[in-house]
Amino acid sequence: MISFLNFLNGYYKIYICGLCPERFLNLCTRKGLLLWKLTRRKEGYQFYVSRKSYDNLLSIQEKTHTTIEIQGKYGLPFFLYRYRKRKLFFAGMIGCGLFIYYLSLFIWDIQIEGTLRYTEEEIEKYLMEKDIHTGIKKTKIHCAGLEEEIREDFPDAAWVSCDIEGTRFRVHLKESIDEANKETKKSDSEPKDIVASKSGQITSIITRNGTPLVKKGDKVKQGDTLISGVIYIYNEFDELLETSKVLADGDIRAKTVLNYEDSFPLIYYAKSYTGRKKVHYQFYLGDYKLALPGKNIPYESYDKLDEKHQLKLGHNIYLPFSFEKTTIREYLAVKKNYGKEGAKEKANKKLNRYLKEQKENGIEIVSSHVQISFEEGKCVAKGTITVIQSIGRVRKIKDTNEIKKEEKEGKVSS
Repeated sequence: MISFLNFLNGYYKIYICGLCPERFLNLCTRKGLLLWKLTRRKEGYQFYVSRKSYDNLLSIQEKTHTTIEIQGKYGLPFFLYRYRKRKLFFAGMIGCGLFIYYLSLFIWDIQIEGTLRYTEEEIEKYLMEKDIHTGIKKTKIHCAGLEEEIREDFPDAAWVSCDIEGTRFRVHLKESIDEANKETKKSDSEPKDIVASKSGQITSIITRNGTPLVKKGDKVKQGDTLISGVIYIYNEFDELLETSKVLADGDIRAKTVLNYEDSFPLIYYAKSYTGRKKVHYQFYLGDYKLALPGKNIPYESYDKLDEKHQLKLGHNIYLPFSFEKTTIREYLAVKKNYGKEGAKEKANKKLNRYLKEQKENGIEIVSSHVQISFEEGKCVAKGTITVIQSIGRVRKIKDTNEIKKEEKEGKVSS
């Protein structure tokens, strides 16, 4: 803050020398004059002082018989005086400021965060349908109403936040990751069963609505009904009083077996970069591309890297100007062989990556039995993986005869 005020008021860079420069500094301190960046220079001292305090230095100079030399003048007053005859320059500065202010009234960058099931392209297309795009006035965006619309139109969006920072419009989503219950949540109020999407052995079942037909430890086949959407109400004499149909709801996890198979050739081609490269630039005004010459690629084999940068002022004031940097690197394809040890290492890495992806999807790994073999110039990884995962999915309720047959050992009275 002090440095900004000094810039507004102007300040000097001073060099003093003489018989008693230290006495000069002591008198400055006694009078409360602010000196900064004080350094020893040859036979004197160099420092900075504000324009208002400079007049007091002259009286101290006479008392101490020192010499004052002005080595520089800085700040807004000196800048304006130096360019006082350049009226077009100042008019241009004012015009530039007004133009930037005008641009700040619009949205020039849209950022989508937190998407898992939905892609950024889907959200951007949805916003375009709502007439929200780059170049729209910020006053036309009503964040609270848009949040409610997104929650209604995207059922898996558990939480939505829309906000404007500078000229950036940001949409942040948190999606429901309850895979076992996702299909049930997307269903309407029509009565439905929950059935097994895979064969396996039940490890846990939580019923929130409906009649459970299986229990922990039961073995089920794909398509078996796990939670029925039909509820039977019996009296104390075990006589059926009435039935009602509901939308079954619950979480069912089971131990199942995944078949794993992967293969790749032992011979492969690696990239050997020659060190030759070319760089091209492309400029944009909004979505309009300003075509530039010289984009021919002289290499037969190459990698291409595109980096797009949008110009901005500060942290969040984005401008409708951007440029794209394209780097093209030449390489030669070199034939190589993994060898058995290298191939095993690669196969294990791919298997571990697959297991990690399953864990990230909420699947618990129990055991892995995968064998690595070599056949016909290939490395083959094949085996089974035992996991615990959600296996429930919704299905239309079967007719009464089918239901009673499945429920003959699963009656629940209330």
